[in-house]
Amino acid sequence: MRPKARESLLFDRFPDTERIANERTGAICHVTLTLSQLNFENKKIERDKFFEVFITSNMASIAFSRLQRECKEVVTNSEIAETGIMIEILNERLTDIKGQIRGPPDTPYEGGLFDLDIHIPENYPFTPPKIKFTTKIWHPNVSSQTGTICLDILKDQWAASLTLRTVLLSIQALMCTPEPKDPQDAVVARQYIDSHTLFKSTAEYWTVKFAKGKGPENADYKSKVDKIRDMGIREEEAIAVLSCNNWDLSKATEYIFN
Repeated sequence: MRPKARESLLFDRFPDTERIANERTGAICHVTLTLSQLNFENKKIERDKFFEVFITSNMASIAFSRLQRECKEVVTNSEIAETGIMIEILNERLTDIKGQIRGPPDTPYEGGLFDLDIHIPENYPFTPPKIKFTTKIWHPNVSSQTGTICLDILKDQWAASLTLRTVLLSIQALMCTPEPKDPQDAVVARQYIDSHTLFKSTAEYWTVKFAKGKGPENADYKSKVDKIRDMGIREEEAIAVLSCNNWDLSKATEYIFN
């Protein structure tokens, strides 16, 4: 898809997005023009409060304009598209975004499509976006239960110079090179360190089951999941319990019923 056509996708769903930016900029100009007209003597608007509102509005407008540019960058950049990174804007304020990352080649996640929930805080870019996986993934730095991501730039190493593009590429890079010594999910990290082959086959199974991966389904794992399901356990829970118990059916069964 040509960059120009991709750019139009950003505002097709929310045509008022550009209007909002113009309104915010216009509001600042209006406030500047009317500053001399305010009657501070009648105490209706105190000078300190006025400047507080003015500065807050100005910074909000700058942040909104920057976020517009960042979203356009992700949507229109052909290099980003080729890596399998996409976003979908969910509201006009650009605060709620759905991301999607294609599993990198030569990893257990290859061929999978992994969705992300992205929330942009009010004081962005001075605080990082809040991002988590909504597609289940077996990865040392992602909670297998909640999708919470352990990534330094989403926490204490965040800098206002970083962008949405940078963050999404960093998450994809984390899928290629996990950091088991700084885990979000200790069980997955332990499996990664102690039995890497088992970790890889488990991650591949999760990719097929939860991320629409194209690879063949592990027949042995499927058989064990079916046996747990026959006991009245949901498939998703059966997969999680077996994975946490290194696919030992006896231990998984004991864990469930004890």
